Amino acid sequence: MTSCLSRPHKPFLTPEIKHEKSKRSKLETIFRKNRTPQNDANFKEQSKIVSKLISAARRTYFRNLIATCSQQPRKLWKTLGNLLCRKPPPSLPNSTCTSTLASAFLQFFDNKITDLCARFTPLTSFDSKSQSSPPRRSGTSFRISLGDHP
Repeated sequence: MTSCLSRPHKPFLTPEIKHEKSKRSKLETIFRKNRTPQNDANFKEQSKIVSKLISAARRTYFRNLIATCSQQPRKLWKTLGNLLCRKPPPSLPNSTCTSTLASAFLQFFDNKITDLCARFTPLTSFDSKSQSSPPRRSGTSFRISLGDHP
């Protein structure tokens, strides 16, 4: 099974940076195949070059992005929120039917409780003559109350 990683778009990566990253990758491969001090030095030097190029490009990109929004406060705050990855927390899953959504939640938590209970072994045995039986879970079904709906 293969998976596809979703990587965020990085508009500050220029063709020059991509070329230098490619060089770094090749030097890393060379170093991993033949671990000599010279190959290690070449790889580390190229890594420093790539790091400095990316830092400078990011700095320039973000400065320009903020400068273009500086006269529009709403757009500026939205841009800053995006840069800082401030997104609203995800809401409940979309469902056209509230009873279907509620049943899905019930089933999910019912399964969780069943799994947890199965992991525990009783510390004492329950004797039907001296003690009452352990409480049983109920709740496999319920009715949704939606206020003024019947």
